[in-house]
Formats: sequence, structure tokens, C-alpha cells
Amino acid sequence: MNESSVPKTNDNVHEDTLNMFKRLAFLFLFVLGCGSGSAGDGHQHGDAHSADTDNTQISEGCKHLQYGPDVVLDLTTSSAAADAVHTRYQVTLRPSADDPALFEGVFQYTAPDLRHYFIADEAVTVTVSDESNTTIAPVRVLTAPVASCEQANTVNVMDLAAQTYTLRIHESSSAELQLVIHVFGAMHDHDH
Repeated sequence: MNESSVPKTNDNVHEDTLNMFKRLAFLFLFVLGCGSGSAGDGHQHGDAHSADTDNTQISEGCKHLQYGPDVVLDLTTSSAAADAVHTRYQVTLRPSADDPALFEGVFQYTAPDLRHYFIADEAVTVTVSDESNTTIAPVRVLTAPVASCEQANTVNVMDLAAQTYTLRIHESSSAELQLVIHVFGAMHDHDH
């Protein structure tokens, strides 16, 4: 006897209806989870997608923290500027006016309109202010241990528009540190 000739009982009908509702609920959740925005591929993947991209870019920036090239950035004076990306800055800080046990420094940075990764080998606070002196909130701040960069103690991820910013490195227990400014975005070509 084949299955189509077996009469359905109430238990079979109930089980079929339950399975149909499970499939519809799964389909609804799938559509709801993937169809509410755009991340370039027609889907919104939320912070996990962005975090994966950030981790990849931090790993790329970490190579510069390990291998350079090096540029000296002396922040013991008040007129320092940094414009190079994918460069390991050998930064010298001055004692903090608020706490002589800590060190700080300020410099100007002309940014392209891209996502920025400020990767430091020391535990520091990085504050970024735009031309109107408005503090820019980071997208993400990571502190040691940073899984995608063992050498990093602090990573600030920021989306910056094209303009000149004031960067303040402060709350450092060391007078010297290494800093990489890594950028990523649609207009960015990256040659190692």
C-alpha cells in the first residue's frame, strides 16, 4: 500500500500543520533577518559583518605595526602633523599637564573620506576632533588582547570624512609608542 492511499488521522494532520508552521516561521525569520537594509550586497548583516571586516583590516594594519615603514612623530612640541597612512609612527609624547606620571601629545591629521583604524602598541586613549572642534565618536574601541593583532594594546575604529582633524593621544603610561593609521574603503588602493 502506498502512502497516498493511507487515510490521514488527526495526529498526522496536526503534525503536518505544525511542520508547515515551523517552515513558515523559519522563512519569516530568514527574510526579516536579511531583508531590512543594505550592506552592499542587498542584505543587512549587522555588526557581525562589520566586525569581520574590521578584524580583517586591523590584521592588515597590524602588519605595519610589525614591519613599518617608520616615520618619527615628535609630539613633545605643539606643531606636529601626520598625513601618511599604512605607516608605523614612532611617537614621542610629553608629560601630561594633569598627571606627570602619564604622557600625551597632539597632532594634526588630514584624513581621506574612509574608515580609519588607529592601532597603538600601548594602552592609550585617542580622541579625534574635527575642524569645528567636535569630538568624533569611535565606531569601535578595542583594548588588549586584540585577537586580530597581538601587538596592539588599543585600536580605535572611526569613520572620518575628508578634512583635517586634531588627534590627541593621552593617558599613556609610556613616553614612547608606535601608532599605525590604517584606512579602508571603496576608493582605497592598498599595496604592501
